[in-house]
Amino acid sequence: MDTLIQLLLENPLLLLFLVSAIGYVLGRVKIRGSSLGVAAVLFVGIAFGALHPDLKLPEIVYLLGLVLFVYTIGLSSGPGFFASFRRKGLRDNLFVIGMLMLVVVFALMAHRVLHLRPAQTAGMFAGSLTNTPALASVLDYLKTYAPRAGLEHLLTEPVIAYSLTYPMGVVGMILAIYFTQRLCKTNYAREAESLRELGATNVKLQNRTIRITRAEVAHDSIHSLIARHEWDVVFGRMKRNNQLALATGEKHFQTGDLVSVVGAREELERVTAHLGEVSDEKIDLDRSKLD
Repeated sequence: MDTLIQLLLENPLLLLFLVSAIGYVLGRVKIRGSSLGVAAVLFVGIAFGALHPDLKLPEIVYLLGLVLFVYTIGLSSGPGFFASFRRKGLRDNLFVIGMLMLVVVFALMAHRVLHLRPAQTAGMFAGSLTNTPALASVLDYLKTYAPRAGLEHLLTEPVIAYSLTYPMGVVGMILAIYFTQRLCKTNYAREAESLRELGATNVKLQNRTIRITRAEVAHDSIHSLIARHEWDVVFGRMKRNNQLALATGEKHFQTGDLVSVVGAREELERVTAHLGEVSDEKIDLDRSKLD
């Protein structure tokens, strides 16, 4: 064991990938249909950190990981976040704010009853919500405004509190979801269908090339056709006289054009029936002009 610890102390990147690999594998293990997912990486990290106080990564790795985490979450959630305001956005966001305020109240109560230090309370708040960016904000605040004397010890307080409450936050959410879906008899298929307009659905998308054979569609632009028929598809490329171009909304089709369309199979059938027929030519794979 001492040899392994010494090896990990001398090779921080090995520690990073070892913890990530073990956590990823454990996170895929399902118990009664539920799994820890990537949160298992944190638990494995806690276990490794308990082996030796100096088992830690350079700060740049932690900062880079946090930046990538926040970036990918924003990138994947952005469309659904803004689309939600067109439906029940005010209600949903007020609910989230209310839940955050409720957690603040409980954190302050724990702070007073358990006589916690402010840094510990802040870490507990971040961990109970499994909110890693919040922990990063706490650490950044301490580095900026806390006295230099004893700063290293002070920085460990929110991290320890976060590590202790994070598992409860994960397990608590899993249990809450498990019992809620049992009590409410959640129909995920029906809810997924209702959320299609938010982009939050797992419908399998297909790519199809359609040959335009109906002359009457030339009177309307692509944008007008989509709006009139309420097609839930994306037009990619179009080919006319062996010339490739992007199928932008203002363009009009002509008989003989080829157009690539992406969407669910049912939607593609609707579009094909209105525009023409399926073509065997895969213009979406043609990289001679567009890439």
